[in-house]
Amino acid sequence: MEEAEVAAVPGEAFGPSGYLRFSYATSDADIVEGIARVKKLLSEAI
Repeated sequence: MEEAEVAAVPGEAFGPSGYLRFSYATSDADIVEGIARVKKLLSEAI
């Protein structure tokens, strides 16, 4: 996530393991941009 410049925390801090938590306390445009960055990062990793 660091490469994509998107902040996330392990899901264990908020419940079940095996998940990531993303903050959405930002603008809709920033959320859309963050999702695009995560999608790109994952597509490059697979």
